Amino acid sequence: GNTREALAVAEELISLQPKNSSHLLRKASILKRRKERLQCIEAAISINPYSVQGYLDKARLLVTWSEREHGQEKIDLVSQARQVLDRGVELDPNWRNPCWREKFNLLQRQVVDREKCRIEQEEIIAGLKKQNPFTTRILTMRQIMLLDKDQPKIFDDLLDDIQEGRERASLDKVTQFDVIKLKVLAKLDNSGKLEDAIRNARSDEKIKNPALASTVASILREKFG
Repeated sequence: GNTREALAVAEELISLQPKNSSHLLRKASILKRRKERLQCIEAAISINPYSVQGYLDKARLLVTWSEREHGQEKIDLVSQARQVLDRGVELDPNWRNPCWREKFNLLQRQVVDREKCRIEQEEIIAGLKKQNPFTTRILTMRQIMLLDKDQPKIFDDLLDDIQEGRERASLDKVTQFDVIKLKVLAKLDNSGKLEDAIRNARSDEKIKNPALASTVASILREKFG
């Protein structure tokens, strides 16, 4: 079938360019068995240990694997994934490196040592903010971290930065900032501000954006039944 054909193409590319690690990563994405995929990704990393993509793919596979395991096996897989992501970040500390987001999300999902994970997440945000505080990636991380409703300044600072980012963004990106703003306002519990933002988001031209429409629908269900 299609899988066999795709594998044949990947194998041919590997034979033509054995030192191009992306062909091995492509093959790994086609394979079904986890151990075979892992071996293939590790082969790609050994060919090119300086490519972030190999570490990212390996970490994602380990995380998916860990979700089906329990006890020590699960803990070990998560720990391996974190080490792999740390290496990916070390190779390229730029905020655009998807290893940052993967590491942040992995910390977010961990229940054990919650406070320690939270401190690590704060450190990631602080480091990335020095590079560019107005990207949707970092603003989303900050929105996820919002916990304490009794600290309005934290909310206000984030809303200011979302607005700043929105004003700097290209027109095709502004709705991404609107989505983050709605999620922040939903956490703040200020129904007046939230209702205004929803009304604005539901204006004709904006609601055509699927991500914005989905966020509005989700908040309306959660907040107003």
